Amino acid sequence: MRVVVRDAPLAARKKKRLSVRSWTACAGWTIIIVTLFLLVVLSSEAATQTLLALFVAYGIQGCWVELIGVKIESSGISFPNRVFPRFPYLVLFRSKLPRRSFNRVDFVKKHVFIIYPAMRQITVPVTRSCDENRVVRFLRDTFPDLSVTIIQ
Repeated sequence: MRVVVRDAPLAARKKKRLSVRSWTACAGWTIIIVTLFLLVVLSSEAATQTLLALFVAYGIQGCWVELIGVKIESSGISFPNRVFPRFPYLVLFRSKLPRRSFNRVDFVKKHVFIIYPAMRQITVPVTRSCDENRVVRFLRDTFPDLSVTIIQ
């Protein structure tokens, strides 16, 4: 008979952070970056190359931000600062909401957080109902005094 002793501090350390990312948005950013880079290489005008190089730099930061994704930690929630919550290609770096800045989270339509009192919408890329349950469970475990509501 085999006895497995689970290391409690290790298990506690693993549950400190949850990251959820949109692989579709990352793939889209990668295609955009490669296309722009090819246009920079094939372009003959210096002004056009400079403009395209700036777009490549913007694309790299957008891809990096989406690759990091939505991170939920005990200190707060950090997320891509999208201009439009459901459109991942207009993103300006990242935002972080510290824990003391919100007291309620609604999980709407299986992929959107609405955080109160800031009324900030964050798109969380979940693909299956088990992912949704995992995110909600993690929110409830990490912030026990927080009101987390699932709205269908």
